[in-house]
Amino acid sequence: MSSSTRRLFQKKSIRNLSIALLFFVSLFFILSTSLNPEKFDLEVGQKAPEDIKAPKDIEDKISTERARQEVASTVKPVYKLNPGVHVEVKKDIENFFLLVYRLREDEELTETEKITQLTSKNDLNIGMVSTRVAITAPSEKLKYLESYINEIATQNMNAGINVEDLQRQKSSIKEYITNLDEFDNELKDLAISIIYATIRPNKFLDEEATNRGIELARENVDKVIIRKGDNIIREGETITSDRLELLGELGILTDKGRVDFVLYIGIAAMVLVIELLTIAYIMAFNKGLLAKPKRLLMVYIIFIFTLIISRAVQGISIYLIPIAASSMLLSILLESRLALLINLCLTILVSIITGNNITFIAMALVGGTVGAFSVINTQQRANIFVSGLAIGVINMVTIVGIGFINSSEVMETLMSGFYGLLNGLFCSILTVGSLPAWESVFSIVTPLKLLELSNPNQPLLKKLLIEAPGTYHHSIIVGN
Repeated sequence: MSSSTRRLFQKKSIRNLSIALLFFVSLFFILSTSLNPEKFDLEVGQKAPEDIKAPKDIEDKISTERARQEVASTVKPVYKLNPGVHVEVKKDIENFFLLVYRLREDEELTETEKITQLTSKNDLNIGMVSTRVAITAPSEKLKYLESYINEIATQNMNAGINVEDLQRQKSSIKEYITNLDEFDNELKDLAISIIYATIRPNKFLDEEATNRGIELARENVDKVIIRKGDNIIREGETITSDRLELLGELGILTDKGRVDFVLYIGIAAMVLVIELLTIAYIMAFNKGLLAKPKRLLMVYIIFIFTLIISRAVQGISIYLIPIAASSMLLSILLESRLALLINLCLTILVSIITGNNITFIAMALVGGTVGAFSVINTQQRANIFVSGLAIGVINMVTIVGIGFINSSEVMETLMSGFYGLLNGLFCSILTVGSLPAWESVFSIVTPLKLLELSNPNQPLLKKLLIEAPGTYHHSIIVGN
């Protein structure tokens, strides 16, 4: 490679790099202004000046946490039984009755001494009234009472008694024993005294299992998601601290001074993907475009031009956005494959701006494809209008078809289809109206331009016909 060729190559590379950088900055700016939400200066207690909608999907963390707390509060505590407590209760009852039987069998002691020793030596702190009953009651009744007390204690301890329920459980047992017919009142009082002195909590909170249940319940609560376009606050509503915090997270408060870096990173990533995709296609299938920086610039300008028009008309209807105009222009000026790629890239970006409407995406892809193929080798500008009509009809059919599948709003769907029809005509008008400018500014000769130049009414051809008819006829034959 000679030094002059190398310098020329380096010069074109710098131009291409500059064009790519300019495209990145321009596209980033357009998307940032399109996706950056409107800012509001709001305070707690203030009335909302208008309906404020979410500019993107976001989790309402406060509502999510509130829902989780409500569910967590309904989780019942998990208790576990301590079997050792039951063993201790049985042992206490057994020891008391062993002491009673030993004292009853001791013939050296008087009844009063037996009662006194039982009162002082029993570990249950049973009073003298009850100990007198234990010493003087008939043996068979006492044995039966012991068995009954053990049975009652076992039933209650097996069921489990926690600290909070201990007094209620004792009262329930007292009521049960009081209503028994098998024993007299003195024996009933003795049984109640022993039960009161022995039973104790054996069911304790299992904090680990309870916390595990709470966490599981919290995890099963779906996050409260506010979708893009949903109302956060309606006009006239009082702004609460919860709503204000949510607005701050969305980055739509002027007094927060918060920059939504995530949004800008996402925009930069999408722009980079679009640019790399375009460059990869050019490197693989149309390297000649790199040798003509002016034409590369034209591709990017058409891209930006279409985005700007899209911003302008989306307020009327997203189905009027003329993405197919770019595919028609590029198919006429350069080639149809590049036109299809640009149509795909534009569809992706515009769909992000307009809210990822599946009907719009389908319309843009189908309409742009029809636009790219229908103008290949077109030789008359009137054919562009025919292509525009075809695009409009295809758009309308696509919109109405998807609309009837996904929606029951017939009139709204038909109105959207009408905008799709107008879209095709709008694309043809933009193409025909701007085509001469692209041809002139970027020095591109299209079949349409050649036909215009060969028109016999051209002043130069008229002069040639009059002054050199032989040359004129020879030129026509060679041209044909």
